[in-house]
Amino acid sequence: LSFMRDSTVGIFIVMTGIFLVVSGIAAARTDLAALDISYKTGGFQNWIIYAVIQGAQFSAAIYIILSGVRLVIAEIVPAFKGIAKRIVPHARPAVDCPVLFSYAPNAAMIGFLMSFLGGIVTMLILIGINTWFGELIVPVIVPGVVAHFFCGGSAGVFANTEGGVKGCLVGSFVHGILISVLALIVMPVLGTLNLSGTSFPDSDFCIAGILFGNLASVLSGGGILLVCVLVFILPIIWEQTAKYRKTLKAD
Repeated sequence: LSFMRDSTVGIFIVMTGIFLVVSGIAAARTDLAALDISYKTGGFQNWIIYAVIQGAQFSAAIYIILSGVRLVIAEIVPAFKGIAKRIVPHARPAVDCPVLFSYAPNAAMIGFLMSFLGGIVTMLILIGINTWFGELIVPVIVPGVVAHFFCGGSAGVFANTEGGVKGCLVGSFVHGILISVLALIVMPVLGTLNLSGTSFPDSDFCIAGILFGNLASVLSGGGILLVCVLVFILPIIWEQTAKYRKTLKAD
């Protein structure tokens, strides 16, 4: 079973199982003996074969993403080091989170499943609140598979490093709840951008959106732009003046 250590194979097995469960539930709730998936070409396919193909396509897409990330890192990091030496010494390049999956593929898959479970639990709680009051009190955040896969998988890798299997399970589950709650909080901000009823699940986007969205109620557009420029420039100024500060301390 050592072949299952490969992240692509593990993703295929897990996602195929998820597609089989969901497709099976859909098939059981229909009047047909088996659910056939209709394509735009007019052909039909048995739901079991459909689930297997979807799992394979998902794992193939992740493999392409990981290969692309590695390729970009191999090309950009050397160029980044040259820029960092001149402008921001000791800076580190930021890479996309899928690069972490190869370090702990099992933790990444557990993180995805537990994060997605946390999103589902949060969705059920929000539905329960609206059902209890008999009206729409709070919007219902539907968990997005892509966000929980990438962010939840990354959370699982870090949580596994710090707390082992228990940390991976608990940390990823809390992460799933967190990005759902943050998406709920950032919704009013997106409403001011003519994106009412929508949200983004990434925690970094939500935190920045909450902060800058509330600043927008106080500052004008030019003020927000000035804040963004300062946030970008201040770390560079701080690093450039590091040698001067060290000289003052030595004196």
